[in-house]
Amino acid sequence: MMKKLTALGFPTDIPSFRICLLWLVAIDTAFIVGHLVGRFGEGVDLWARLPTALNIISDDGLPEMFSHLKWAVVVLCLIALYFMSRIPLFAAMAVIYLIVLADDRLGIHEAGGEFLGAQVPLLGQLGMAPHQAGELVIWAGLGLIIIAVAAIGYFKTTREQRGVGKPFVLAFAGCMLFAIGLDTAQEPLRNIPDEAVSFWTRYGLQLIEDGGEMYMTSLNAAVAIATFIGYRARMPLPGFTYQPRAQNN
Repeated sequence: MMKKLTALGFPTDIPSFRICLLWLVAIDTAFIVGHLVGRFGEGVDLWARLPTALNIISDDGLPEMFSHLKWAVVVLCLIALYFMSRIPLFAAMAVIYLIVLADDRLGIHEAGGEFLGAQVPLLGQLGMAPHQAGELVIWAGLGLIIIAVAAIGYFKTTREQRGVGKPFVLAFAGCMLFAIGLDTAQEPLRNIPDEAVSFWTRYGLQLIEDGGEMYMTSLNAAVAIATFIGYRARMPLPGFTYQPRAQNN
């Protein structure tokens, strides 16, 4: 796994990256296993229902709160990196991750999707549930803002320093693949005639979506923490041009 991440440009040579990623992934895996064990116990009547704290799908569960904490850490690391390096791309990425955190914490695309689905009849004619189509519209709007912010940060950053954003972009893209791609892929499965098959197929994809999003969020956090530590320690990082330290008189 680390060899593949190295080939993609992740800072695997920084010990803090490996340590953070392994610990975060271990916690994510514990949450996922806890969810599966809890769901199994519910299915065989060991207890009445899966505890909310163990539910990786619930917005009120501990796994979701842990993800919010990881997003917050990413934002703080990026803000600190910008003030240390003055690289505009860091400021742009801080804004982008703050948008993601706000959407994840406040449920902007879910609430907006429900509102648009109820207010715009056309959305009910697109082959998916109206609220799902509404969520895609909201995601498109947020996506335009993210693209605009990313473009400003990219073009205001020197050519030599643009490589600093590569691991962040890849980790962010992985997160969006699960969060948006698999979320959208579940909708056509509602049309499966057999309700049991439809439910369990969608439930399985939802577990993959939320579990994958948890892992990708951990990758984002590990990249941000390691880049922050690496910059402070003046480690060789792609895309960085270090300013010489001030000499003491």
